[in-house]
Amino acid sequence: MRFLIFLLVFGWGIGPVHSDPLGDVQDRLVHRHGGADREYYLYEPEGLTSGAPLVIALHGLGGRAERLRYGTHLNALADQHGFAVAYPQGAEVRPTTSYWNAAPEPVGSDDVGFLTSLVSVLEHRRGYDPAQTYVVGISNGGVMAYDMACRAPMVFEAIAVIAGTMSGADWQHCDPSRATPVLHVHGTEDELIPWEGETHWLGPGDATPAIPEVVQFWAARNGADTVQVDRDLPGAVRFRYGSTRQDDLVWFLQMDGFGHDLPNLTNAGFRAVDVAWEFFRLRP
Repeated sequence: MRFLIFLLVFGWGIGPVHSDPLGDVQDRLVHRHGGADREYYLYEPEGLTSGAPLVIALHGLGGRAERLRYGTHLNALADQHGFAVAYPQGAEVRPTTSYWNAAPEPVGSDDVGFLTSLVSVLEHRRGYDPAQTYVVGISNGGVMAYDMACRAPMVFEAIAVIAGTMSGADWQHCDPSRATPVLHVHGTEDELIPWEGETHWLGPGDATPAIPEVVQFWAARNGADTVQVDRDLPGAVRFRYGSTRQDDLVWFLQMDGFGHDLPNLTNAGFRAVDVAWEFFRLRP
C-alpha cells in the first residue's frame, strides 16, 4: 500500500541506450553507480554554452524519466532561459514500480550517492555551473529532494518540492551542514501526502510532519525572520520568507482545495515549474 502514496504517472516507453554521458543527449544515457547502470535523459538546448545552469528533475513513485521530460514544460523553459535538464530514473523496487530511496530503507538503492555522482559527472564533463545546479522533485521525487538537502546539501544550490514532504527519518534527524533555499508547492486536499502529515509513513512510529511544519523548519534553517504574502498566482497563496540580509530564502505556495498533482495551466492556471525557475534565478 505504501508504494501507492507517491504515484504520479508520466508513462513508460523504451529507447536506445548510450554510454554516459556521450552520444545524442536527446536519447537515454547510462551512469554507472554502485555496480549498477542507472538511466537518465539529458536535454540541452541548441547552442548551450559552458557554465550553464543545470536542473535535475525527479519523478514520483512509479514514474518514468523519459516521459517526465515531456510532461513538465521544463524543456521549453530550458530553451527560453538557457539551461540543461537531466531526468534520472529511480531504481526499481519491483519490475513495474520505480522509486527514490529517500527514507532511506536499509536495503535499497543509494540514491543520495547516485544523484551526487551524476551531478558531479555532468558538471565536470559538460561544463555546467555547480553554483547554478538545482533540483525539482515531484511527490516521491520531492521527498528525495529534501533528503538531498538534509544529507548532501552541497550538491544543489536550491530545491523545489511539488506535492512532496520530508520523510519521517529526515524529519527526526535532518541537520545539514549548510542551509538550502526551498520552494514548496502543496495542495490542502492532497490525498496521498496529506497536508496535516501522517502518523504512519513506512510503518508504525514513522511519522511525517504537517506541510506547514516542513516549511517552517526550512525557513528557520535558512535564518528567515520575515514573511511576505502575495496572491499573484491563480488559486495559490505565496508566502515568501526572507531576512534582513537576504530575501526569498523559502517560498511556500499553499493551494487551497488542490489535490496530489503537478500544477499546470490546465488544472491550476500556472505552471509550478515556471515558479521553480523563477525561484532558482533569485539566488545571489
